[in-house]
Amino acid sequence: MSSELLSIILDIVILICLGVTIYYALRLSRSLNNFRTYRKEFDVLIQELNRNIEHAYEALRAMKESSTRSSDDLEDMYRQSQQMSEELKLINETSNSLADRLERVAMQNRVTVRDESDVSSGEFLKNVRRVERPSDDGFAIQDLDFQDDGDDDGAFGQSDDGEGFQSEAEKDLYNALKKNMGSGHSR
Repeated sequence: MSSELLSIILDIVILICLGVTIYYALRLSRSLNNFRTYRKEFDVLIQELNRNIEHAYEALRAMKESSTRSSDDLEDMYRQSQQMSEELKLINETSNSLADRLERVAMQNRVTVRDESDVSSGEFLKNVRRVERPSDDGFAIQDLDFQDDGDDDGAFGQSDDGEGFQSEAEKDLYNALKKNMGSGHSR
């Protein structure tokens, strides 16, 4: 009996080992099936990731090309603005030169007219004064016949005696308006 019992025990142990082996084989088979299933999904995920990376590279290339084009356009606009600035400076210098020439011609004409009328008295030299350009290089032609005392107290920034005007025309206009307003109120 001992050899039969030993044979039965060994058969039972072998059956238990085979059962455990079958259990682990089934479990391994399920894991491999899951791995195959997830591997297909993982392959799809990797392919999607590769497509997204390619799209990102294309978008970066397009952005780089766009920024290069924009940079070139900005450089062209900057060059054009520099050229226009230089042209405007030249135009401003030319206009100032032209204003100076016009002022000199006007002064020469005034002197000539006065010279013909007041040559003997010499009064025209008292009225001729040096013309100074504004400090801001602005465009200005001054009325040399008009003397400004700088007193700005009255209506329209002028005193009642007509001082503080920049030209003879302004003084005449002020006096005409003052007379018109005075005669309009007396009616």
